[in-house]
Amino acid sequence: VAGGSRENVTRMMGQELEDGSYNGTLPTMLGKFGLKPKFMVRTGDSRPEKAEPLGGKVLGMDYRLAQDEFVLKVPMKLHLKGMPRQKEEVILNQYFLEAIRRGERKFTRRMALSFTMGTFDPLGYLGPAILPGKLLLRRLYGEEAGSWDQDLPRLEREQWVSWLLSLAREEGVNLKRSVRPTGAVGNPTLAGFSDASTNAICAVLYVVWPTKEDVHTGILLSKVRVTPRQGGTVPRAELQGMVILSRLTSLAVRAVSFKCGRVTQSTDSASCVAALRRSGAELQPYFANRVAEISHTRKELEKLVETMEEFTHVGGSSNPADVGTRTGVRIQELGPGSMWQEGPIFLKSPRNDWPLQRSPPGTAPKEAVRERRLDCWGSTAAARGVHGKQVQERPEEVSGKAKEVSLKLLEVARESLENSSSWSRAQGALARYLRAASSGSRDLVPMAP
Repeated sequence: VAGGSRENVTRMMGQELEDGSYNGTLPTMLGKFGLKPKFMVRTGDSRPEKAEPLGGKVLGMDYRLAQDEFVLKVPMKLHLKGMPRQKEEVILNQYFLEAIRRGERKFTRRMALSFTMGTFDPLGYLGPAILPGKLLLRRLYGEEAGSWDQDLPRLEREQWVSWLLSLAREEGVNLKRSVRPTGAVGNPTLAGFSDASTNAICAVLYVVWPTKEDVHTGILLSKVRVTPRQGGTVPRAELQGMVILSRLTSLAVRAVSFKCGRVTQSTDSASCVAALRRSGAELQPYFANRVAEISHTRKELEKLVETMEEFTHVGGSSNPADVGTRTGVRIQELGPGSMWQEGPIFLKSPRNDWPLQRSPPGTAPKEAVRERRLDCWGSTAAARGVHGKQVQERPEEVSGKAKEVSLKLLEVARESLENSSSWSRAQGALARYLRAASSGSRDLVPMAP
């Protein structure tokens, strides 16, 4: 499988001869080694005899040659290779599924895993449609899970059959294979979006390519993941979604055959965008490591694209990645004209009109910020003075003043840490306060241990 501009394809194929072969560059090169291609076909060819050798598939995906479109549909097949006393493949039709519902046929954890992971979807176009199965599969793991070849409990079996029956009733939807529109002008923009919920994490990339008459937008690739069973929170999932989007962007920029003019990355989590503005020393390890990876990837991409923008905030209703975090999304909702395939409508507007905020209102998640503790106290031993000055107050008076100054210093420390963007600046503010207090009218300044 090869591609390129129409001129390049014509040069590589050449003219079709009477016997159905071609005389272009590719057949000529193969002929020098005694080889010849089995068949050659150009996208958009409507002759049935040309489409027949493809078998309706390209790279394992359903494909319509005349329309140059992929067909998105979950194959209702269950591969049983390697399972004891089972055929290699069965069709999950209504009769088979109803037999599973009645308990006449087994449906095991191994079979559930085989079906869910057996769908070939290398670019993630079907991610939202397969998500319910991944969530059902997640429930089958843990200490309470049975063996791999044990029949599922009745309640779990009912839920699997209901989801599989809904999939069987779905019809496929079309997706344009090429992201380069006819009459493309200049270099395209890559627009990425991420989102997360308690169930799933999603990142999706779109190609925004201006033409002579309009602006073409189309999905390039996506990734949908299920959140962990334990220890996960929404802020952590949102940040992990930003990491996945960063990785997808890096992969796409290096893989596509065209140069990207601009790259944008957006999420609907204002708190995670705020976390990117903090230094690693201010964040908990989980957040600090991921913020560092996002920053490093961005610096690498700056060398490969013309304009690499910082992460921005987008409203939840305008975020197409939200589709990949919801349960119950039907395949029909992923069809042509949908937000999943074409992205939000504002992508067709000039970049300055996109509703993206670089500095949205909000602060980093509370669980993300490293807690700073500063302990201050006074003691009667400090009554010996500061800078050699002797203090004449009685011990109880010194202790009272030390407590008062300690509370004031703690208040100043908290304000410095909350309002300062770096730890060094907060240290400087505290040092200036201590210097002023020691040289002023105060006779006692509490010192940090």
